[in-house]
Amino acid sequence: MADLAAETHRALFGSAPGITGPDLAELTSTDVDRNRELWRALGFPVPDGDDPAHAADEVAALGALGRLQEAGVIDDAVALQLTRSMGRALAGIARAQAEVFEQLAVTAGADPRALVGTLAGVLPDLESLVVFVWRRHLSAAVADVIAIGEPGALRSVAVGFVDVTGFTELSRAHPVEVVRHVIRNLEARVTDAVSAVGGRVVSTLGDAVLFTVADVATAAHLALDLVALAAVDADLPPVRVGLAHGEVLSHHGDILGPVVNLAARLSEVARPGTVLVDREAAAALRTVDGVVVRRIPRISVRGYAHLEPWVLRSTAD
Repeated sequence: MADLAAETHRALFGSAPGITGPDLAELTSTDVDRNRELWRALGFPVPDGDDPAHAADEVAALGALGRLQEAGVIDDAVALQLTRSMGRALAGIARAQAEVFEQLAVTAGADPRALVGTLAGVLPDLESLVVFVWRRHLSAAVADVIAIGEPGALRSVAVGFVDVTGFTELSRAHPVEVVRHVIRNLEARVTDAVSAVGGRVVSTLGDAVLFTVADVATAAHLALDLVALAAVDADLPPVRVGLAHGEVLSHHGDILGPVVNLAARLSEVARPGTVLVDREAAAALRTVDGVVVRRIPRISVRGYAHLEPWVLRSTAD
């Protein structure tokens, strides 16, 4: 495994790791313990001190981080937070990309180890694409932060959870390829629909997708469209949606707040092909054209002893 890791690193970076932790600190005029902390934040196990597991690219990366700190853009605490956030997000992107190329290799009947050479050959184009997408999202995120005005301020949004009904049974009854196909289609359909109305997919959690939309009326129509789409899409099983309206706090690309948990609980108890909304969303939707809300009996779920759900329906039904 170590040889394969070194081979992959050499193919993608031009050289294999060969620098110990103390040597890296000396080359970059940094602290060994601090570097180990940053390494853990990236999501990697910290190598032993005498293990030449570091490489020249890390010298450049630590140099860039140091320049940001010297310029006063970030401090030590923010540097660690950014490292952790980027490590988590980019690890998911990298794994998804590797799986895509692996699937192509398997389909073509090639040895999976050929994946290393394939990636090395397309790396410049792949890197250019990643940077482009990142810059566009950074541009949108900065504009969003400026629009909010007050740093760290709460903002009112509609939070939705959409998940596959009966996913556990589906995963037990079908091969993993079928399950993967379902998840990919769910993510694709939801992302396309959310993006079309100016919302944001916050995260994907197995068979569920968490999204936000600034306007609750738009979110309500979106939720109804998603369950209607799944009902006629042969590549998707029935889905259900939980929708709640309230204040959230943005935190390193994620969102925090009771409204997030509330939306998740509503999706858990919703019936297939159904949208459940909370009391706040129901109140805001009573005068919205094209939708109707109906209160159903209170229920007890994890974290909520007296959850008050409302069924959302289209007036066209």
